[in-house]
Amino acid sequence: MALDGTWSKQAEGSFYSLSLFAEKDLADSLHATLHLTQAYDHGYASEAYNGLNNTEAGIQLSWTALKPLTLYTGWQYSWAGEDVRRDGGNDESWGQIGLTAYF
Repeated sequence: MALDGTWSKQAEGSFYSLSLFAEKDLADSLHATLHLTQAYDHGYASEAYNGLNNTEAGIQLSWTALKPLTLYTGWQYSWAGEDVRRDGGNDESWGQIGLTAYF
């Protein structure tokens, strides 16, 4: 579980998100992580709105090829909340692929 927050003096508002994670080892070097996130806007993204911003769900697969190298791929989907829709936004989905190296 993670709770993230941002406060802005300029915007005179804050933005919070609460995330829940489920992790599972699929094999010795293959790892899956599911997450569900709920974001809340308190006058940060929109001065006139306090409430739920968006809900996001996603999955990430990580494969440790060599000890210091990990390849990962993932997919997320975000359901736009009321304020996002009023601003012309919609639901969105996106994917990623990458490489992490530790040295």
